[in-house]
Amino acid sequence: MLLLAACGGSDVSDDEAIWQPSPADRWHIQYAGPLEVPDGVDVVDLDMEETSAAVISGLQDQGIRVVCYLSAGSWEPYRSDASEFPAALRGEAYVGFEDERWLDIRASSLRPLLTARIAAAADKGCDAVDPDNVNGFENDTGFPLSAADQLAFNRWLFAEVHDHGMAVGLKNDLAQAADLVDDVEFQVNEECIQYDDCDALSVFAEYEGLPSSVCPRAEELGFATWIKPLDLPAEGHECPTP
Repeated sequence: MLLLAACGGSDVSDDEAIWQPSPADRWHIQYAGPLEVPDGVDVVDLDMEETSAAVISGLQDQGIRVVCYLSAGSWEPYRSDASEFPAALRGEAYVGFEDERWLDIRASSLRPLLTARIAAAADKGCDAVDPDNVNGFENDTGFPLSAADQLAFNRWLFAEVHDHGMAVGLKNDLAQAADLVDDVEFQVNEECIQYDDCDALSVFAEYEGLPSSVCPRAEELGFATWIKPLDLPAEGHECPTP
């Protein structure tokens, strides 16, 4: 499985309070297990709820930027605020993560719940937010979501993150990448090498695959690449930097 992060071009980044990653930055992405940051890393992408403000501050003291992951388009039963999401907002199961449910991104009642998560990221000192599952319109969510619904939701979401003083990335949603490139500072994509759809992107990392096949393709594309298991633990294989 491939995780690719690519720098975007948000106009909002003219504000010095909003961080803009560089294509030369070296990323480490880890959501599971004790944190292990390799030497020379510039950016770490961590689970927002599972990471303390002290850990974030400690990384920043080392000159490392911190990107905080949260799910914006799916309900996860193990989150501390899970009970605040009404059943009416929850749709079909997320394939591969059967305990999760897609959310109705059209519902106005969803927005304050996500704003609270974004505010929590800001309070912890995150430099950026990596919101996941923002391509529900391409999936069987149980709701009649259109491309227009998704575009409107994503633009609201990204603006909300900016309003809280943080950079934001686009997670997947290749179909709308061209429309959203000016709304984000970077892009995170899963498995574009495996599914041969990297052409819509421009920079970074993978999940599960042979280095002998993944790394040459990543080098050809100019991606700085990590190959890791799906749960993104500390260990993995880092392809040589292009």
